[in-house]
Amino acid sequence: ATGSGPISFTAANVTTPQTATVSTIATLNGCSGPVRTFDITVNPAPILTDPLDENICGGAPLAVGFTVNPPNATISWTNTNPAIGLPANGTGDIATSAASVATTQTATITATPSLGTCPGTPQSFTVTVTPFPVLNPIPLTIAQCSGDNVNIVFGSTPGGAVFNWTNDNTATGLPASGTGNLVFTAPVVSSPQVSNIRVTPVIGGCTGQPQIFALTINPIP
Repeated sequence: ATGSGPISFTAANVTTPQTATVSTIATLNGCSGPVRTFDITVNPAPILTDPLDENICGGAPLAVGFTVNPPNATISWTNTNPAIGLPANGTGDIATSAASVATTQTATITATPSLGTCPGTPQSFTVTVTPFPVLNPIPLTIAQCSGDNVNIVFGSTPGGAVFNWTNDNTATGLPASGTGNLVFTAPVVSSPQVSNIRVTPVIGGCTGQPQIFALTINPIP
């Protein structure tokens, strides 16, 4: 509350802005000069809640709402990879759409809170944008004979997709559903059996457009 000499101290770790009015008087040989008054304001260092990592598909909304205490603090952020569809830097909450990427893109976002001239501790999180896979063309009809070794291999752009499929006729020797390429031995049938097979590519939770083709197993005459 009182003292003498130059003012040098460590500011208190306050939770709300605190302002003190300081009155000073200079003295020399018992003679006092005029009173000089000034304010010292100590602002709290804002605290930012660490945002969660984001994993989204290309073209999907990218929304990050920052939580900071006190709530009137300013948020500034930087982005290491603008290819995700976000600028290299900005302020405030993030509300945009991810880029329609050709390959998986990952960015590190570092957000720093500040209140007045007081910066808080930065927090970093990642945003991963995964492309929608495109299934390589499949012939509309594929015919095999009884007892043939069937080997139908799927592909996608970009590579690395998981292929989920369904089958409406198990008499062709194929289960009703499954994942991956179609590798099996065709059963012996007495009449032609046709399966309509629907194949859907998926990468990192991003589902591409399905394709449907017909697989026919013909009897051996």
